[in-house]
Amino acid sequence: MPSPQPICNLSDDALDWQVLLHSGHASPADRERYQRWCQLSPAHAEAGREAEGLWEEIGHAPISQGQATVPEPRSKRRWAMSIAASLVLLIVGYSGWQQMPVWLADYRTAIGEQQRVTLADGSQVTLNSASALSVAFSARERRVRLQAGEA
Repeated sequence: MPSPQPICNLSDDALDWQVLLHSGHASPADRERYQRWCQLSPAHAEAGREAEGLWEEIGHAPISQGQATVPEPRSKRRWAMSIAASLVLLIVGYSGWQQMPVWLADYRTAIGEQQRVTLADGSQVTLNSASALSVAFSARERRVRLQAGEA
């Protein structure tokens, strides 16, 4: 723990205090001791201000109201996880969009399954494995569309 030293080491001590206060392990007693250290002399106070300024310049939060605050780091891992999640959603969404006609088909078979289907007009269709068929009958036409697989 930093302690009063000769003036030539005040800068080093002030930096040691900044490291401790921003480490996340500083206790209220540590913060009080830092405030008392800064009040030992004008040189101590100046060294403390310089160290706080240096800490701010290197991108750390200043000590406010005697409380050390540590900024939340911008984690590269969090960024990478966000990109990975976005890619997964994009792939799943694209796949779902591509498979939509199969899911909405009137008749479908699973992998390894075959099925004979009798349509509303009496005609029959045999669906092979992993196939999908959409049917639309009207008074004027009979529309049968193979969405996937073989029929």
